[in-house]
Amino acid sequence: PFVGGGAVLFDVLSKYDLKEIYISDINAELINTYRIICDDIDALVEMLSVMQTEFVPMDTESRKAYYMQNRERFNDLKVNGDENINIEKAALMIFLNKTCFNGLYRVNKKGFFNVPMGAYKNPLICDEKNLRAVSRKLQNVKIVCGDYKGSADFIDTNTFVYFDPPYRPINDTASFTAYTENLFNYETLKKMKSSAVLLNLGRGPIVNDADLVKALNEGVIAAAGLDVITTEPVAKDNPLLTIKDSNKLIVTPHVAWATYEARTRLMDEIYLNIKAFMAGEERNVIV
Repeated sequence: PFVGGGAVLFDVLSKYDLKEIYISDINAELINTYRIICDDIDALVEMLSVMQTEFVPMDTESRKAYYMQNRERFNDLKVNGDENINIEKAALMIFLNKTCFNGLYRVNKKGFFNVPMGAYKNPLICDEKNLRAVSRKLQNVKIVCGDYKGSADFIDTNTFVYFDPPYRPINDTASFTAYTENLFNYETLKKMKSSAVLLNLGRGPIVNDADLVKALNEGVIAAAGLDVITTEPVAKDNPLLTIKDSNKLIVTPHVAWATYEARTRLMDEIYLNIKAFMAGEERNVIV
């Protein structure tokens, strides 16, 4: 469930010979792309090759116009398309992913993809070798567009299940909380097992504090651990302070990341970055 970019999926497929593999996501365009990579790789590669040949030699202004034209076409196909244009829609999805800002997938309230173009000198729009490798790996995979609950029917003690967690934002401007605010409300919490323990190590607004307290007081879930809360520092009227059994709730002040290993790695990286800078070398270049 929540297959997303499939990092864990392809790592598992490269190491283990599994009898059955099932992936799903509610993002219809993403699932369509997986299906096209699996079933129509030749046509997809041909279309992406044309896009790369056309896009890469362009100057910046021509690239922007080409990008916006393809973004508008992609959004039109999301609303008005049918199965006859699935290959084109998959090619556009990959093109946008390779050329948009930070490879980000984001939609507005109308469901339209709205990420601006990124600043890449020579983007690899058609990575044919990798696409064909992915296609081979997907041949025995059941690819489903749907809610995570659809996988419940076949999960047993012999099933390995990976639920992809949300990414922790790198800063306040990259949090996109408007798209995830109150993601865990009372209705969501009721879908969890009564023995479940909720951990929020990402952003405070993801969890509705009042609904969480209600769920804990009523025994809807067993406990919760929060490293972040909606408003920090804790206000006097925060609903979390009204919990009936404080043993069900642990709140920590943004220290979930700070294991001994993480802090050691942080200091090592700082030292190595300074050393490389003093030597005139590039290291950990991310842009």
